[in-house]
Amino acid sequence: MKTRTAVVASIGVALVGFGGVVALAPTSDAAKTTPKAHASSATPSAGASSTAVPSATVPSTTVAASSASGAQGVACAGKPDGTDICQLPYYRLRVEYLDQGDWTNLTVADQAKVIKVKELSMVGTPIVHVIDKQHLGLNTKYGHDLKVVVDYALTPDAIRSPFSFKITKGGAGTVTVRISTVVAGKAKLVKEIDKRASALSFTVSLASLKGVPPTQAPIVDVPRMGMALYYPWYSRSSWSSPVLIDKPRTLYSSDNPADVRRQMDQAKSAGIESFVVSWTGPGSQSDKNFAMMLDQAKGRGFKVGVFLEIFKDDGPPRPASQIISWLNYLTAKYQNSPALLKVSGRAFVVPYITDAIPLGTWKTIRAAVRKAGHDVWLVEDRQNLAFLDVFDGMWFDGTFTSLGPDVRYWSVLADKPAAKIWIPSVNPGVDDRRVPGRNPTQHIDREGGNRMRRMLAASLTSEPDWVVAHTWNEWWENTYIEPSVKFGTQYLDLTGKYLLPWIKKAG
Repeated sequence: MKTRTAVVASIGVALVGFGGVVALAPTSDAAKTTPKAHASSATPSAGASSTAVPSATVPSTTVAASSASGAQGVACAGKPDGTDICQLPYYRLRVEYLDQGDWTNLTVADQAKVIKVKELSMVGTPIVHVIDKQHLGLNTKYGHDLKVVVDYALTPDAIRSPFSFKITKGGAGTVTVRISTVVAGKAKLVKEIDKRASALSFTVSLASLKGVPPTQAPIVDVPRMGMALYYPWYSRSSWSSPVLIDKPRTLYSSDNPADVRRQMDQAKSAGIESFVVSWTGPGSQSDKNFAMMLDQAKGRGFKVGVFLEIFKDDGPPRPASQIISWLNYLTAKYQNSPALLKVSGRAFVVPYITDAIPLGTWKTIRAAVRKAGHDVWLVEDRQNLAFLDVFDGMWFDGTFTSLGPDVRYWSVLADKPAAKIWIPSVNPGVDDRRVPGRNPTQHIDREGGNRMRRMLAASLTSEPDWVVAHTWNEWWENTYIEPSVKFGTQYLDLTGKYLLPWIKKAG
């Protein structure tokens, strides 16, 4: 068996301008690890090792992010039958901002009316460059001009009253601000301001947009749900392994229907209504167990998705031709199962360590699968926004809360709008120090449940569509929330304490 642990690099960026801090990268409790595992049998091999895979990093001088509050709950327009996509209405406001030296900050007074911000262009080289829903912050050497163009997507109710801004800046140079409405790609100037030192608050009338139909952006609209990453490789003999430091409270075999039904019922008690199952290809034991799990999920209000294991043992990722064949097989064989987890009728699939395969190769894979009529809803497990050009969403560490709006509102202000799903992941801790041959090892303490509490609380502020527990039953790396001898139902109960009220609130 090959086991890999993906390490999420912590990101913390403080942006300091003349006279103090002008912005802070909006991640809470970011120094976290999200363990993931790949396996094809029940006992780790002596040759198993850990592979650290860093997440995408944020450039030190640029932060583009959205607040996790405000736009959440913006009502969609009608949802066509048979889809999980609705249309989010918004108006577009453009800000052209010229800074002729020193530092400056443009603040939005009511960020709750801002769905998303998108930078269109930058001329010049900033020392500090901050674009988010509340701030447009710049800092440069005196005598060096900066010009940035930014579009704001505003909620429809934003046009009912004047929209408020505030400018603050250093003592040198001048700031020029040009604000325009944008309709059907055409910008119309509504206000221009030249600003020197001292603060200035001002408003912009958006009355010209009244009677103008808002732009519609497709976004995912699915019922709230908890999920869990599930490994189907256990047999009764697994539980005698000396690697284990804890065991399930009730021992089981992954191919036993009664055991699987019991696990599904346990999961549902905590708001987890789907297992995303590690799958290693057609005809494998995981494939046989996957088929059985689909049968057991029928009529239980439970769904089963696919965690695609793209690595073969200790080797590189599988070739594109094999992944194409696998995806075609999955959809051809299981598409009609009522228990298969789908988004807009397409099978839900998450490839493990997605960016181990280049984006261009994924584009080729998707084109081939679609040509065969076997498209899937493909979700990445990395913090890589560039992959959303090809993928249908992201699941990732739930403490990176700014990712939620970035993913959920991907289609807003986009040149080629497409709906994306956001699924923050949470896990209780990790300890793989007893896995034979593992070097380096990882140990992140469970902190008596406090780590899990922080991750659950953070994830629910990130505008999630679903939330995934990472994992239900990875007993080798000890990331499980399944009831155990050591912890009883502590982690299942803790998960339910957060997920159940969140799910009920949407109802």
